[in-house]
Amino acid sequence: MVKASKRAMGIEYAIRDVVLPARELEKQGIKIIKLNIGDPVKFDFQPPEHMKKAYCEAIMEGHNYYGDSEGDK
Repeated sequence: MVKASKRAMGIEYAIRDVVLPARELEKQGIKIIKLNIGDPVKFDFQPPEHMKKAYCEAIMEGHNYYGDSEGDK
């Protein structure tokens, strides 16, 4: 088995930081809709029509590649 380095063990994934506080609230009987990860459509959240149209146009124009991991600028 490969062991992770100390440096790798220190890497955090911020999107999951809300999981433990959410669980605590659920234990208190508060209903939580977890939108930090996964598919928001599962909770009936749909993208606006103008965004759907823009996505389709971008795909048809060939703008369907991964962006730079550091952003555009």
